[in-house]
Amino acid sequence: MKRSFYVTSNYNLVHNLHTKHYLPAEWMGLLANAAVWTGVDRTGVLEGRIRYVVRDCDRIPEQIHTKATLEEIVTNRAEYLLKKHKDKNIYLSWSGGIDSTLALVSLLQAGADKLDNFTIVMEDKSIEEYPLFFNNFIDKKLSYTVHSTNFRPRMILGDHSVTISGELGDQIMGSSLAVHNYLDYINMPWKETLEKIAFFPNLKNPRTGIPGLFLLSDEGKKMAMPLLEYYVDQSPIDIKTTYDFLWWLNFSMKWCILKHADFTVYYKSNKLTPEEFDSREPFYDDAELQRWSMTNPDLKIKKTEASYKWTFKDLIYKYTKDADYRDHKLKVLSAPSETSLNTSHLNTTTTRMSVDNNLNLISAAELSKPEILKQFLN
Repeated sequence: MKRSFYVTSNYNLVHNLHTKHYLPAEWMGLLANAAVWTGVDRTGVLEGRIRYVVRDCDRIPEQIHTKATLEEIVTNRAEYLLKKHKDKNIYLSWSGGIDSTLALVSLLQAGADKLDNFTIVMEDKSIEEYPLFFNNFIDKKLSYTVHSTNFRPRMILGDHSVTISGELGDQIMGSSLAVHNYLDYINMPWKETLEKIAFFPNLKNPRTGIPGLFLLSDEGKKMAMPLLEYYVDQSPIDIKTTYDFLWWLNFSMKWCILKHADFTVYYKSNKLTPEEFDSREPFYDDAELQRWSMTNPDLKIKKTEASYKWTFKDLIYKYTKDADYRDHKLKVLSAPSETSLNTSHLNTTTTRMSVDNNLNLISAAELSKPEILKQFLN
């Protein structure tokens, strides 16, 4: 088997190759990820310089419809995870945000609060983001550990453990880009939006200061539109609005990156074991949740920023009765608060940027070597 990437978190790997002209997969990754990470196309139709492996478990489900409700699905997911990992130490990474809070609520309703092997991992800012939940439902009631916000390594590996995170919630529900940068356009036809705003001007959200995507030249527009039309046609469901469009890029191009990118950290070893690679469980990494997302495009956002993930927040409200969080909680753009209880396995000098199909961890320095990089080129 040729050497390939499962995942890379280094967009410059593509950007700094021997050409300024992006191939289709690189254009779409740039659009989906706002020029941060290289996207991994789950449909497999886009050509790129980097050879990726999309595992069967990471592909978009062939069956795209479900009659199940969101509440039924997250309940089943929580019960499944607790049963699957009943003989392991289970850590739930809680940020105080919507995705990880719904994951935690679902696990508690499934009986996690009665388990001796269940621990909540958080940072100081997790409590700041949702103090009511911490005070009423975690403190003095559940096993937890708090780390300072500058504790950046986010791994709990080995020790017969699994870490459940709130990752992939954005991919299920839509796109933070839509909320923070294109809220006024979300219900417009997607092509009309792109034409009206000059194909991604550098819009900035006045509250967060977060930029939009990027401004294309006239030549770039002519090249990009046929590519976007082609890629939109690959979606299993109709893409009509700007919100649909941004959801599709997020759902199809960022899934693998966010599912596996926790391994691109300061890890001392040069290789992961299969057990370590499987020690991450994004709560929303579920085929039925993906089907729900494709079946219910109308249940993700209404018209306001505060309505983003309103169905998630409704389920949290059923547990907490906290109407303020339900009605006013906004999406906060922050790194996942996944931390480590044991730093002995960490290397604070070498940043691991990629995981290959043999579970080797590859550093940024190694990726700059032509003899290493050429092994991953198509």
